[in-house]
Amino acid sequence: MPLTYMDALRGRYQQLPNVRSKVVRIFLSSTFSDTLTERDSLIENVFPKLKTYCREKYGLEFQYVDMRWGIPTESGDNHSEVETCLKEIKLCQKYSVATNFVVLLGHRYGSRPTPATINASLFEQLYKIICSDINENDDDDQLLSQWYQLDTNQIPAAYILRPISSILPNILSTK
Repeated sequence: MPLTYMDALRGRYQQLPNVRSKVVRIFLSSTFSDTLTERDSLIENVFPKLKTYCREKYGLEFQYVDMRWGIPTESGDNHSEVETCLKEIKLCQKYSVATNFVVLLGHRYGSRPTPATINASLFEQLYKIICSDINENDDDDQLLSQWYQLDTNQIPAAYILRPISSILPNILSTK
């Protein structure tokens, strides 16, 4: 009986093709606050069973990436959380022989990070709009100038969001 797509999704695949990797590595993605219980349940109840199943049935190592513990303070300070997550996703895609991304959808959208880099021409257009009469908040242009710095070493030039600690020096203090 030939293997169907649904059989593979249901784990009814007896022989794996020859592959150089022996890892099933998944990136677990969701908002942190409204899926806390679900994430913990996966880690405590489901993933250990998947690890055993992968090892005993196929000789594979099961790994998961949960960024709740993987983003260092420096990444937050330098606004590189999204970049860090995208690098981990690429590693999962590179090394996993099977599924490499699991998303938990909840009732929240999660955070919408401020862009760490904005193309210079776009930034300058936005800046003109913010400085125009249309904008009623007089402080917006000062905030943009304070937080973004032109980097002409990039091609094309871009405005880079400064590290949080460069403007709020005590933000990382544990005292």
